[in-house]
Amino acid sequence: MTLLKLIKTLKLDFTNGILCPLSGNNIGVDFEINPEDFLQFAKSDYREGTQKGLVNSLTNCKRAIDCGIDKILKTYGFDPSELQTNIGIELINKFTREKSNLPYKLRLIEALGITTGKMLSDIRITRHKLEHYYQYPTENEVIDAIDLTKMFINLIQAKFYIFEDSYVITDEKNIIGELRFNNQLKIDFYPTKFTFEIGSNLNNDKITYSLPDLEYLILIRLTNSIQDNYDLEDTFKYLLETINHPLPTKNIKIKRD
Repeated sequence: MTLLKLIKTLKLDFTNGILCPLSGNNIGVDFEINPEDFLQFAKSDYREGTQKGLVNSLTNCKRAIDCGIDKILKTYGFDPSELQTNIGIELINKFTREKSNLPYKLRLIEALGITTGKMLSDIRITRHKLEHYYQYPTENEVIDAIDLTKMFINLIQAKFYIFEDSYVITDEKNIIGELRFNNQLKIDFYPTKFTFEIGSNLNNDKITYSLPDLEYLILIRLTNSIQDNYDLEDTFKYLLETINHPLPTKNIKIKRD
């Protein structure tokens, strides 16, 4: 059974698609020292009010950001230390700026729907200044770095605190009540297995996607886009395009219920 065949069996009308979340759970790996810890170190260093404190504060901001990036990647099953730059390149080319000069890790995170290229670009500039210019940072630069680091960490926490790991995709005619549907796709994410599982109400067939499947990466982005109907629809169109669904992209409509 393929996803395309399953969708055709359900006869879902994706000119009036509906996505309905069913549950959300806290996901995310923990390290011995987490991004939040490095941020606290950075704030403490800043309060020293010395040039040494400013340097150490900026250094700990960089560590917090790097730790946050690795936390995101490991949560979805990537090994940050052995990341192959060909994984997800189709998704990156589709959903990041064409002329983006961001490193691969940051472009991948943007493509997965975690954050915007603007924030990641600012993060890159902050890291670049620290790594390549042997100059004392100004107090304002350190304050800006702390604020940016805090925003990035808050974003990760928001994405992972209630990750909508179970939802239904159907259409308007198949809604029969509150969280009650006739024909439906049910999508579940299993964070300990780094796997998406897709089933239906018609039979017991299950379709699973995991790394390095492109569909797995698209489903990560789809799940991260549930709160934004524009990104949700854009990502869903790409999923149907990837599995060669015959419905013209311009006719595909889906929204969160």
